[in-house]
Amino acid sequence: MIDVHPAWHLVATLLGIFALPAYWAGEAVVRRVARSATCAVWRSRLVRRRRAVP
Repeated sequence: MIDVHPAWHLVATLLGIFALPAYWAGEAVVRRVARSATCAVWRSRLVRRRRAVP
């Protein structure tokens, strides 16, 4: 067995504790950005259609 330094256990535990909230926050941010991007795309399409149709 490889003797693991206790600090690595602490680091692994902290990473495990912070991993889920960070993942959830990142997922929320990604969803928000994707939603705003799709909204912008749809708005530009609607504006183009309105300009094209007199």
